[in-house]
Amino acid sequence: MNTKMTRWLQDRIVLPGYTSDLWSVEHDEKAIAFLQTPHLCHLCCSIWDGRLHVSNSHELAGPAIRPEASYFFIHAEGNLTENNIDLSTQHGTLPRGADVQSLLTVVGQIFAPQILESSAWPESVKKDLSGYLHKFMSSLTESKFEAAERNVLYLPSGNFLPDATLAAQNKDLVQQLESIVISWTRQIKDVVSSHDNAYHAEVSGPLEEIHFWRSRTVDLSRISEQLQRADVCRVVRVLETSKSSYLARFGSLVTKVRDNSIEANDNLKFLEYLVVPCKLLANSDPSGICRILPELLSHIRMIWMLSGFYSSKHPERLTGLLRKISNEIIHRCCATVSLNEIFDGDVDMSMVALEESIQCGVLWKRMYRRTAAAIYAAHPALPELHWAFDDASIFAQIDAFVQRCRDLLEVCEGQIQFCRKSASTQGRPGSLPRFGGTRGLEITTSLVEIQVQFEQQIERLRGLEYQILDVKTSHWHDDYNTFKNAVKDLEVMYTNVMNTSFEGVARVSEAVAVLEIFHSLAKRDAVKRCVEKKTMDLYLLFTHTVEEVRRDFDENRRVPPLRKNEPHWAGSALWAKSLAQNVQDSWSLLQSATYLTRTREASEATVAYETLMGVLNDYKASRYKAWVDSMEALDSMMLQARLDRPLMRRVDRNTGTERAVSVNKNKGKDNFLECNFDHGLLSMFSEVQYWEKFQGEFSIPYVAHDVCNQREKLRVMREHVMLVVRAYNAILDDLSAEERRLFSDHIRKVDKRINQGLQKLTWITKGVIEHYVKDCCAHCEEIHIIVRRFKQGKQKILRECRLMSALLLVRIDKNAIYDECIFESKQAAHRMEIKHSLQRSHQTAQQELRDMFVNFCDGTSEVQREWRELIKEVDKQIEHALRQSVKRSLQELSRAINGDAKSEPQTLFSIKIVLENGRIDYKPTMINLTHVVNIVAKELISTIAVVSRLRETLLANSEEARPIEDEDPGLPSERHQSFYSIISNDEDMLKIVVQIMNGMSSTATELQKYLGYWEKYKPIWEMDKEAYIRRYAKANRSLKKLQR
Repeated sequence: MNTKMTRWLQDRIVLPGYTSDLWSVEHDEKAIAFLQTPHLCHLCCSIWDGRLHVSNSHELAGPAIRPEASYFFIHAEGNLTENNIDLSTQHGTLPRGADVQSLLTVVGQIFAPQILESSAWPESVKKDLSGYLHKFMSSLTESKFEAAERNVLYLPSGNFLPDATLAAQNKDLVQQLESIVISWTRQIKDVVSSHDNAYHAEVSGPLEEIHFWRSRTVDLSRISEQLQRADVCRVVRVLETSKSSYLARFGSLVTKVRDNSIEANDNLKFLEYLVVPCKLLANSDPSGICRILPELLSHIRMIWMLSGFYSSKHPERLTGLLRKISNEIIHRCCATVSLNEIFDGDVDMSMVALEESIQCGVLWKRMYRRTAAAIYAAHPALPELHWAFDDASIFAQIDAFVQRCRDLLEVCEGQIQFCRKSASTQGRPGSLPRFGGTRGLEITTSLVEIQVQFEQQIERLRGLEYQILDVKTSHWHDDYNTFKNAVKDLEVMYTNVMNTSFEGVARVSEAVAVLEIFHSLAKRDAVKRCVEKKTMDLYLLFTHTVEEVRRDFDENRRVPPLRKNEPHWAGSALWAKSLAQNVQDSWSLLQSATYLTRTREASEATVAYETLMGVLNDYKASRYKAWVDSMEALDSMMLQARLDRPLMRRVDRNTGTERAVSVNKNKGKDNFLECNFDHGLLSMFSEVQYWEKFQGEFSIPYVAHDVCNQREKLRVMREHVMLVVRAYNAILDDLSAEERRLFSDHIRKVDKRINQGLQKLTWITKGVIEHYVKDCCAHCEEIHIIVRRFKQGKQKILRECRLMSALLLVRIDKNAIYDECIFESKQAAHRMEIKHSLQRSHQTAQQELRDMFVNFCDGTSEVQREWRELIKEVDKQIEHALRQSVKRSLQELSRAINGDAKSEPQTLFSIKIVLENGRIDYKPTMINLTHVVNIVAKELISTIAVVSRLRETLLANSEEARPIEDEDPGLPSERHQSFYSIISNDEDMLKIVVQIMNGMSSTATELQKYLGYWEKYKPIWEMDKEAYIRRYAKANRSLKKLQR
């Protein structure tokens, strides 16, 4: 039910802008209270500040001028229901301000005449009541017209005044009239004195000044008209007749009204000339204000010269007008400056607005002074016409506003400097450039930390509770100083980061790259100064680089650091060019960096650069001239003579000297080949090639150019010849001196093929060089294949020798304890495995040697002798490998028995202590164990007997098996002794065997000492046990005695 009745009330609210969305739960509660509570018979609804306000009382709180309201009141008794609510309530709408007007109409037209004109009232009651009525009506009239910004003097309606003489005799009536005049005096005084209140307003503009004088003219004219009304004049005559003391003050105010009305009309007449420029000023932006100010100042100057009240008699009037123009300029500048954009938006646009505002304030002050100077120049003899006003009274606020804009400009610069905000970032921090080098991440992290600290300061400014652009607020100075000090600290941190980024930078290119990044980031003066300092350091670094290059050039100009394949003259010039190129690259970077400040260091760097370039250019020119002078003796005949020489020659690599070529087979066979092309021509070719790298800076002489026409053809010939040289020298490089003697027959065959290139074929021979090169390369490749196979066979034999050397002829497991028979059997099995391994390796070595011998079986006696030497060498390698294997095996057995410096003797055998035939002994006995170890050591050495000498197997059926010439048949020779016989009689081996036997002997001695421990128990096993048992049985002891 309540919901439907509440809905009924909502549907009958008729207010501008009312919708059902404005109705809330709070309004439901007040509506239900109105419908259900008997004493709450009123409900008022109105809208202001965009909200619906509902009240259950007669008074509805709100603005001074009552807005339009809807009302409801209950006029019938009883409970309200859905059926009777329409008949029991009355509702309607009161227009805006209608309550005061209604009250004034009712009281003034109905109740006042009845009270004032009625004769039925007692005089005392009528006297008191009429006094209160006049006060109430006066206040009500003033309140009603105050809302309309009008001043109306209150007078009772009707003919309440009799003749002036009679009225003056009525003291009660005079008192009532005096109270009315007192009210008039107060109203007129407020109007007259309102000039001072409006005049000293600190935020109003020139249009408000004009509006004030226009309103003042209307108010004063209305008051003047009211003072001339007949009823007012009657009141004045009555008070004059009664000689009222209040009339003098009222009269002075009437005179003031007349004077002020003349003043207001005069001021308005002149101020009307300012309406158009002031309206333009009120609608202009800072950039357009400067175009309006000259015309506005011209009108103000005219007012100063012609007006009666804005003249030198009242300089404060013109000062106030100028101050209001300053206020209007501040208002227009504030309209273009957005704090949200400064803190979280387009910082660039905000900086433009702030700079325009600053410029506008400065120009306004400059134009004022220019106008004052023009007035002084026009009337130098009339000081009263000069604008000698106090600048502080006019420009104090504009100066404060300009300074406030400069402060905010510092904030914007900080946003750009530390957060990189711009129009493109849309209020968000911009991205950081990418720093290279090992400190790139450290620099980026430091800049981000600075950004975070600056954003904390911005957040503090963003949270200020006052309006920052309000120049009357003094708290800004303290807050800004805090911000400024924090920014100074951040600037120091920023410059420290810059200094850190330049540490370790030793090249101009790196310094330019870093400086370019920080130049793009530098927005504040402190950071810009640091960038300028780094610019000076950059030029000093360039100057230092130039000095180092000059020092390097002076130290090496006589002997330039050339590579082996570089020519002397052109290489020197190219070296100088490379020095110049490095400096030129750095100089080009400096020249392309147009943002660099031109300093004294830059001039010094320019001088150093130009000086160095001059020295290097002179050096290159001198090298070119020296080369041209060396080419004067060269002609085409000399070219033919230099080419008429053999293709190759032999050289000794050890001495680097050339050897004469001989047909004799025994000479020159160990000498390497070398291309026999004229070095002078090669040098000239190289010179020309390098001079061409200067790309036309130096021209090539005709003679050299003509010779170089054959450069490509001769290069191809040299490359062909070098194929033979490389193939032949590769064979010799792969062979040692002894191996070359073994391959002497093969090398001799190759020498026969290449001898034509050493004797007959020259560089001017045509048509046969290609065939010659092809034939020689084929034979060299054939021999080289044989050499590679030979080297591979030797490596394989060496690998088998290493395998033999790594074999252990005895097997002793770690932490294993052997019985006598088991140890011997395991060693026998291990020796059999070793024998098979030795036989495989020996057979492999034999087979490799047989495969090698295929290439030397038909060789000369010299080759056969070298072959026998090779077999002897292989025998020595095998003998050394077997010797190492035996020695390591014996040492392993000795280590197990005797130990060494790093380990204790190993527990090797398991023995038992036995009592047999009344005697304590070990089983097996130490004699048996020593015998086993001795047999194992000897058999260990005998394992290598399966390896025979290669000379006995490979040369047994050869005719070369006869005694060698350098051996004496009468002396005992080792050639028939086996590896076993030699190694088994070796002193080192015998010493190790002796150590093993000594170890066994010392062990037997220690064990014998241990047997003495059992001697004290000897009576136990020597006692007659049967006799003892008989005696014990004969004693027949009880169990208790046995337990004891």
